[in-house]
Amino acid sequence: MAVIVEDVFAERVAVTVKRALVLLDAVPRHHPFWDHTNGRATEFKARHWFARVLASHPHDNDTRWILVSLQLNICDFGAEALLVPLVRQDLSNLRWMVGATEWLFEFSNADTSAALRAALDDLGLDLDSPSLPNSASGDRSLQRSIEIARRVMAGAHIFAAARDAGSINATRRIDLPRSQI
Repeated sequence: MAVIVEDVFAERVAVTVKRALVLLDAVPRHHPFWDHTNGRATEFKARHWFARVLASHPHDNDTRWILVSLQLNICDFGAEALLVPLVRQDLSNLRWMVGATEWLFEFSNADTSAALRAALDDLGLDLDSPSLPNSASGDRSLQRSIEIARRVMAGAHIFAAARDAGSINATRRIDLPRSQI
């Protein structure tokens, strides 16, 4: 099965997942985290490790991105909520929040529109503010994400909102074995 996702987003997720495994592998094996395990760094263990790290360091954006990437890599839900603090810091991160919702739909066919709506509600953004498009001036990806967010907040399904907002900046297909979908 082939799906199309934004190149930059797909690359970011792939690189971040690999980085997470390298970082986890660097944790000394005498650390209590490794008790009752085979001592091998896996994505499953990485999710648990970095969830602990983020819980004790909630402003660690690198760890937040690691968790988002690990979740997206296995089509687990909740990436939108994890991205709320990043969008609060910088509106341009809205592209990643919308991208996460599109990713989950593309790879799992699950409607995660409600998760995006909840995250957008949490942000309290006025998506109809005249100044919002100005903050995205010249950034087609962010403009598209704002338009998708508006449509989803109005009740649209992520697929319809994305379709109606136009194409993404994807130049290649990502072919995944069925076991990863």
